[in-house]
Amino acid sequence: MTGTLINTAAVAAGALLGLAGGRRVKPSLQEHALKAMGVFTLALGISLFLKTQEPLLALVSLVAGGLIGTAWGLTRRIGLLGDFLKRLIHRNRLKAGERFTEGFVTASVLFCVGPMTILGSLNDGLRGDWQLLAIKSAMDFVASLTLAATLGWGVLVSGLTVLFVQGSLTLSAAWLSVFLSNDRVMADLTATGGLLVVIIGFQLIRVGKWQPADFLPALFLCPLLSSVAARFLNG
Repeated sequence: MTGTLINTAAVAAGALLGLAGGRRVKPSLQEHALKAMGVFTLALGISLFLKTQEPLLALVSLVAGGLIGTAWGLTRRIGLLGDFLKRLIHRNRLKAGERFTEGFVTASVLFCVGPMTILGSLNDGLRGDWQLLAIKSAMDFVASLTLAATLGWGVLVSGLTVLFVQGSLTLSAAWLSVFLSNDRVMADLTATGGLLVVIIGFQLIRVGKWQPADFLPALFLCPLLSSVAARFLNG
């Protein structure tokens, strides 16, 4: 769990600095920083998508996952969680801000869908090697600082999501490694995560109306579809 604790602390530290600095930055400059973060996120997502040799599988996973997530109302459910956390903050006489839920959902998805989350957590759980998560922590520190300066307290609270998701992956590493040890499966999963990151990038630069949380089931569908495809093609 060392890597996850470092990552959570990095997100919290970056968010706190962003909250402190954001108050001194004009709204126009905050929006400029948010768009810059969006462009970077788009480029990152595209680079991740290009790692697969089966782009169609990533597309199918994303479409199917989006249909499932929309049917389940994942965005609404996660939004309700964000609203609940916002009320808790208000009860403690702190100003959560109007964009709390947006910041919480956006940061939670961004920090948890990439391949470094999965590989880093597995390495930490199986071998106690938290180097990859340490590198991710540095990246998340910068991202949380930028996002918190514009989206507010929700980015700070998203550190709890990082703690829960990566902690669960680390503790379940021995079981998950059986399904994710195949290089092809990991490449497909990385590509699907990359498409999710692209969606977040579009959301940050305000292009279209996206609900990234609705596509989260794609991350669970992709390994299954990739394993089935590998057996079928090899068989």
